[in-house]
Amino acid sequence: MRAIESTAGSSLAQAAAGIADAVRALGPALALPLFDLATPALKNLPATERLRWLEGLRAAIAADGRMSLRELALLTIARKRLSEQADRVEPTGTKAIADLRDDVLLLLSLLAHAGTHDARWSALAFERGALAVKLEGRTDPLARTAVGLDRVTPALLRLRTLAPAAKARLLEGCVLTVTADDRLALAEAELIRMIASELDCPLPPILAAGVHGGA
Repeated sequence: MRAIESTAGSSLAQAAAGIADAVRALGPALALPLFDLATPALKNLPATERLRWLEGLRAAIAADGRMSLRELALLTIARKRLSEQADRVEPTGTKAIADLRDDVLLLLSLLAHAGTHDARWSALAFERGALAVKLEGRTDPLARTAVGLDRVTPALLRLRTLAPAAKARLLEGCVLTVTADDRLALAEAELIRMIASELDCPLPPILAAGVHGGA
């Protein structure tokens, strides 16, 4: 709350503090659905107020000196919907997956490690996704330590330039990666929502079935 106050002002911090207990009681699975409900009201704010809200969110996430996968997903989706460029119509992308191989490799590696600390399952998950997107020359994910979350946002921005068919294939590969163990943890589901939002692709049906276990 102190981080929000110092960045976005006392009124926003006080409003957040006033509903924090009620929101916390709803549980983590409702974090993004609650943001979905709040989005229309946030989009109606003046641009300066929207940007102040985003700064407050960023400050709250950074307050403990680290970023979780779920925080990354929320911040990325919030930026996509509420930034100054939120309503800008982007040109249709033309690039192929092979043109952005390193970014695709990073994304699939992130997802392969997201749901497990077992290197064998990570390798299996990555292989499923890599085969789906036809990622040449790689059969195992990047090391967990090489998948810095600070690299994800720039990679997603570049992946927006993929052609529509390539975006759809990449999203399919991402879903196959996180469901390699026949379960979908909350963090994995939220990462898929983040990727679909960034690529302007419809949410895959798998998310409608809910999530099972994990954070």
